[in-house]
Amino acid sequence: MPDEPIYTTQFDDIFKLLIESEGDSFTDDPQDRGGATKFGLTDKFLDGIHYHKTAFKLTLEDAKFIYHEHIWQFYRFDRFPDMVGRKLFDMTVLSGPKIAGLILQRALNLLTKLELDEDGVIGPATTSAANLSAQPEPLLVTMRAFYDCYLRKVVERLPQQQKWMRGWRNRNRRI
Repeated sequence: MPDEPIYTTQFDDIFKLLIESEGDSFTDDPQDRGGATKFGLTDKFLDGIHYHKTAFKLTLEDAKFIYHEHIWQFYRFDRFPDMVGRKLFDMTVLSGPKIAGLILQRALNLLTKLELDEDGVIGPATTSAANLSAQPEPLLVTMRAFYDCYLRKVVERLPQQQKWMRGWRNRNRRI
């Protein structure tokens, strides 16, 4: 790891919630589409960012650095109202950036007169619309509702994922 990064309180708070949800033990459940995982980070993801350790060998400090650099900072979730940025981060960890972007765009289209492209890309128009939302709470509630629908569709399509549904839904309500 390079020099010790400086983390904001916002990132520290969401990282703590994330680890409470993901856990700190290594798992390699054959039904988990992610495969070998620790702290919610999979070997496939670690390979994709060319990290020098496998999930099995990760420390909590490694996980915090990776989440900060490769998700929080990479997607610049600090540009959004606090709870919206946290929600986008968590959805990105669980379902990927495209799903997080689609959920945000659909929520914004429902709540505003805008007609954002629902392409899953969080570009300038989507970011601006999220930041112009005077009340982030309705946006967050709508994002949670759309994400809950998405999670149910995942389980309908892949019934073996049902065993994680309760945890996913609790996490969706909490973050």
